Amino acid sequence: MKRITVILSILVFALATTGLAMADAFTFHFNANGQTGSGLLFGTNEGSGVWSITGAIGTIDGSAVTGIDPCAFGGVPCGGVDSITWDDLLYYPAQITYTNTGAANVTLYGLMFTLANGDYVNLYYYDNGAQGGDICNSGGYCSSLVASDGSQVSFGTVPNATFAPFTTPEPSTLALFGSGILGLAGILRRKVIG
Repeated sequence: MKRITVILSILVFALATTGLAMADAFTFHFNANGQTGSGLLFGTNEGSGVWSITGAIGTIDGSAVTGIDPCAFGGVPCGGVDSITWDDLLYYPAQITYTNTGAANVTLYGLMFTLANGDYVNLYYYDNGAQGGDICNSGGYCSSLVASDGSQVSFGTVPNATFAPFTTPEPSTLALFGSGILGLAGILRRKVIG
């Protein structure tokens, strides 16, 4: 019985000390301006806390998010939907990006979500009224809902937008757990049968 207790203790210790690995995925949630959105963002780590977002799943206003309108990484914003530009960059942890004065997870250009109904939602951050008018009421995240024909449907301030790393168990954790269970089953089999 002591042997089983020791083995179980080792297994629990190994599982407790093996952490979670951060995948190149983030949860997102925002609610404002009559728009509510949540889901997962997927991207490539470009270094220095910058991710180039290449995909998304979730819902915005009950419509399925089908992805992110592509924009190649390199500092040049993309365009083509109405007069909106976007760069599909996510900063985690939040950083100050020109022209903004406060730290945020997206830039002035932001993320351009594509929706199943053909519409687009641009979620961005702007807090510097001195640099270009009263965008976002001079303080924070904004979202623009744009119809499939390019006309803007709605626009407004987003008082609460959150982004957080989506964590998944490391493969080594799962392998360790599985081998521990098999070892424990073997010991119990010997004790019960033998």
